[in-house]
Amino acid sequence: MDTPPSSSVDLLEDWFSTSTRDDLCLNSELTQVRNELWGSVARSEALLTTVSNMARLTTPHIQTLLDQYYDPILSRWKNWPEGDGASMLAFLLEIASHVAMLDGQSNSIFILDAKTFSSKEAGEHLSSEINPFIYAYASETMPKMLYTCGFAAKRVFASRLDLTLFPAVVVAEELAYFVHFDKAGAVSIPPVHMNKEPHRFITLIMGYVKWTMSARDSTISVTPGGIAAVSGPSTKEFEGHLILEKTLHDTGLIKGRCSRVFLTYDIKLPDIALILKDWWRHAEGPDEGNILRQVSGLFGLPQYVHHWTVTSEESQQVTALLGSDLALCPIFSEGDHLSREQRIHSRMLVRTVGNHLLTYRSNPRKVLTAIHDAILGHWGLYTAGYSHNDVSYGNILVLEDPISASYYHNSSQLPVSPLNSQCHGFLNDLDMSRPTNEIQADGRLLESAGGDALGSMQYLGYQKLTPLTHRRSVVKDNLESFFWVLVCTAFWLPDPDPAPESWNESIEHTIKIALFPKQSLPGKSLFGTQKLGLLNWMQDITGYWRFYDSTSELYRDIIERWAKYFVTHDLYSVEEEYSNVLRILRECLDACSV
Repeated sequence: MDTPPSSSVDLLEDWFSTSTRDDLCLNSELTQVRNELWGSVARSEALLTTVSNMARLTTPHIQTLLDQYYDPILSRWKNWPEGDGASMLAFLLEIASHVAMLDGQSNSIFILDAKTFSSKEAGEHLSSEINPFIYAYASETMPKMLYTCGFAAKRVFASRLDLTLFPAVVVAEELAYFVHFDKAGAVSIPPVHMNKEPHRFITLIMGYVKWTMSARDSTISVTPGGIAAVSGPSTKEFEGHLILEKTLHDTGLIKGRCSRVFLTYDIKLPDIALILKDWWRHAEGPDEGNILRQVSGLFGLPQYVHHWTVTSEESQQVTALLGSDLALCPIFSEGDHLSREQRIHSRMLVRTVGNHLLTYRSNPRKVLTAIHDAILGHWGLYTAGYSHNDVSYGNILVLEDPISASYYHNSSQLPVSPLNSQCHGFLNDLDMSRPTNEIQADGRLLESAGGDALGSMQYLGYQKLTPLTHRRSVVKDNLESFFWVLVCTAFWLPDPDPAPESWNESIEHTIKIALFPKQSLPGKSLFGTQKLGLLNWMQDITGYWRFYDSTSELYRDIIERWAKYFVTHDLYSVEEEYSNVLRILRECLDACSV
């Protein structure tokens, strides 16, 4: 029988509490992982028993393996590695292969080195027939090792659409620290001494594998040709068996919404292009599918087909482990509150397919027209009782073929007539929308309302980021986001190499380093103040910068005029806010020669 170290829980506490936050040693990739997991890393003693029970290995079977590979006199594995992380990986791979055969399962267990495996390796070795496990050799501080495993988990999740959680093991000398990642963060268990607790060590490897298998998304399959397919409920028009042709967007996140968008088609109607959105919605927030179903058919918004909650074995796929047994790992938080969110795996199907604004950057008329129609979509959503709250570059799409305005049932009620009697672009992604009844009397959105935080900071109105007291409405905040989308589209260029002096002095370079710094963004208040400064300066662009690119200069008029409008504190009604912004845009369109 195993004799666990009497201080195994203390060792776990030690491992977390004695590590230091050495953020300067983190590259940009690990910094992003840290930001995602901050406040969401927990530890659980009870989970150790739960995972062990999931293994369902009998004592005689385990003893057979131990008789062959374990030395009870020396209390260590016969092939115990002496050396570096590579030799430990070889040992773990060997043990994993024996454990897989011990269980009599056909699926193999494949252990990936968190530091060295590539995305290509993930794609080649992580088929649905393989049960993956991440391994890291503890050569550095605990936080950095966990972030390294987290970054590896990102690449695994990108390659395996069927996985909803993913295990990892960090080895420090003879101790194995098991942790798993899911859409709510990460959870660790007390460490296991691999030589003194061989029975438990084997059981935990199989337990985590079995848990990962049981949490798989059974609605994902792979065709004989290697193409991913998704099964969903059928409708009158569609059968519900979708072939995923192309990934259009992947947030690449470990926790949170983890949105992915695919170009797809139903096998019953392969000539009709559809968009499938897959995400984990906040249980306390609104359901985007329900919202889009209500507003589908409004000008400037996508056309709804269907939405559903993903189920496996007749159970909803949700984030688990939210109970009181969990304790926050303090090294991963500034406070004492553990933030593990209840999230529900959701999917939605829409008909409307569009392209990103940068595709048409050289054609300002097309870009401005698409933004114009997306603003009308925002107006339609607001009049239907919802505030969008996440206007960003990726959420404004250009229609390849404009749609007649007569198709939309509110086209005659729009605040301005449709340009050319057509819709040229639309506002997408309603999963952060809030009911307008959550807006306070002063026009501000109730921050206490359930759901995700609002929007990407790069596109938020500056007053949403600053603690200033004001009466500016949430509508003007949202409309300012269209300005920042335009700025990013108009001035976005790849960095020249080598960069001439004219690049460093340009508005394009300034916008890039101000809104998308290579390091993490500053705090909300400071960032809001910086954006206010940019707004002030962009009222007269050439008074402060040069244009590096001639195409950028084509957007000067609308950017300067919008900057002047959004920096003011004048109070307008909701209808006046929309009318003012659209009027300026249409005047610039009339003067646009390209």
